[in-house]
Amino acid sequence: MLLNHILDINHLTNSFILISLLFLLSYFLRNDILKKILKYSILLNLIIFNCSLFLQSSFDIKNHLPLHLCYLTEIGIFLTFYIKNKNFISWMILNSTFGAIVALINSNLDSNSMIIEQYHFYVSHFNLALYFMITYRVKFQINLSNLLFSIKSNLYVLFSILIINIILNSNYWFTYYKPTGTNITKILPDWPYYFLWLIIFGLISYILTFLLLKNKDRNNLNMNLI
Repeated sequence: MLLNHILDINHLTNSFILISLLFLLSYFLRNDILKKILKYSILLNLIIFNCSLFLQSSFDIKNHLPLHLCYLTEIGIFLTFYIKNKNFISWMILNSTFGAIVALINSNLDSNSMIIEQYHFYVSHFNLALYFMITYRVKFQINLSNLLFSIKSNLYVLFSILIINIILNSNYWFTYYKPTGTNITKILPDWPYYFLWLIIFGLISYILTFLLLKNKDRNNLNMNLI
């Protein structure tokens, strides 16, 4: 009963398909090709999603701004094609890992979600997973300074999101109430405790990713490879 409460079989099936596609692409394609795929996937995803909402007169400022952590990260990933800063790239990698893992297991989609919202959700989180795969393959190394910078940066963004939520009466980053859909928050305590747990999960993901990528045998390669 508990398992059914936190898992969505259809969502897990979609996640399995995306993971399989990710590994197939990584096995057969070089990193430079994967980078091009990622770049245009992000561009098309943003254009198709927003144009569809506006054409259908469905855009809602309280729900559709790219302010959730994963969607902000997707835009940040696009910027890493032009901003070759190690702290910034490390921040995007750490966010990507957390976002991809959470989205592959959980979903904030429900029966009321539009098809374009479902498309946007899966493509965005696939892009996050692909970015991590690209950076992992070039043996990008994250050090303690990069980790601390990323944590502080997310805290600054979170503070800004709280202000935006107050102004718009919105729920970006799920700071006021739990996300809809089938996800782990269903078994977590009510506000504010569920949000504290989400922060803890994020920190654990950050630390595990840091431990994975801090290996001294990994090389800091040319930033242009990322």
